[in-house]
Amino acid sequence: MNVLLGLAASVIAVIAILTGVRRLDATRPTPRRVTYTTLGLGALVCVPAVFIELGAREALGDARLIGGRFLDAFVVAALVEESLKLAVVLGYARRRAGVLDVMDGVVYCVAASLGFGLIENAVFAWSDPQTAVLRSITSVPVHAVSSGTMGYFVGRSQFVRRESQLAVLAAGLASAVSIHGLYDWAIFHRGTHWEAQSLAVLGGGAVLLALLMRHATRMDHAMYGPDALASLEVPWPTNVTQTLVPMPPARQTATPPAPIDPARPDGAAR
Repeated sequence: MNVLLGLAASVIAVIAILTGVRRLDATRPTPRRVTYTTLGLGALVCVPAVFIELGAREALGDARLIGGRFLDAFVVAALVEESLKLAVVLGYARRRAGVLDVMDGVVYCVAASLGFGLIENAVFAWSDPQTAVLRSITSVPVHAVSSGTMGYFVGRSQFVRRESQLAVLAAGLASAVSIHGLYDWAIFHRGTHWEAQSLAVLGGGAVLLALLMRHATRMDHAMYGPDALASLEVPWPTNVTQTLVPMPPARQTATPPAPIDPARPDGAAR
């Protein structure tokens, strides 16, 4: 199995997941350019993630190996990576286009996570293409699921009081770290049923994300209405010629005076 197959599997997974999420947000879609730029920035934060994780491993020392590499999974990997994805969304997407509804937060966080997962999987493709193909249907979706749940809270944070926004964002980060960390922990400690455990985390996270997206869609419809996008569209004129080239105003013609009747003594009109 060659490297190109591993890379192709990763790209296909990213395209499929992002397309599916954007279709669920088709009523009020996020700007395409901002969405794909968020994906690209999610890929770029892989670089600082490497150095931060190396520093965290050095700082924790052997403590990160306790409990089947519990801290390695939840702190070194999950907390660092999900924090960087959140920074991309808050630092770029929210400032550039704004989070106008709850689903916007989900789409942007999923986009950032897919960029990160794509680069991470590409590294595996160079060394172990078979693992990269397997990760394209497991680890890449886990990135999307964990960050997608965080995106729900990012969207919700736009519609709470300012003093409550930080708490909502922290809850979103905690949810993402929990799913991501549980998945990594199942793989790191390699218990008796680690394969089933990791797939259970992926499945449970996917169900949770589906429920949150359903609730997000209902909230958005309640705030804006299901046909909000259609109401913002300008209809195409029915008569394009008259719209682009206005017709000159019709010439005003004076009404001719009525003829005078000479038989009437006052000379009044007939």
